[in-house]
Amino acid sequence: GACIVGYDCLYSTACANETDFCIDYDGMPIFFSGENHNVPAEEQIRISGPLSKIMQFWVLALGKPDDVQADATFGHANFSTCPDLVPGCVWCKDFPGCAADEMPLCLGRPQNQVSCLPPTTTTTTRS
Repeated sequence: GACIVGYDCLYSTACANETDFCIDYDGMPIFFSGENHNVPAEEQIRISGPLSKIMQFWVLALGKPDDVQADATFGHANFSTCPDLVPGCVWCKDFPGCAADEMPLCLGRPQNQVSCLPPTTTTTTRS
């Protein structure tokens, strides 16, 4: 996928202030604080409103391996309530194509792209 904001990305210039969502990417208003090369560096990215596509959140910290420490925080506001299902659709948790001990993973894609996750177990050993 495309790198939207940051070093060597589509956008690297800072927006004027925290209320200025100066970047429009695929209909999504985005605020970017700009690149910060000071130590410690802090950068912010905010997207206003709903996402128009599936996105990934990645952080790249530049520097010598022993000198780099990065903390990344991701958050979101409350989701609005879901609309009524359209005829022929089922909630992800009710997807009929998974075995009884599997969990469906739905990403808002067509039914043939739903993944069925196998059960997991954890073993704890005490000494």
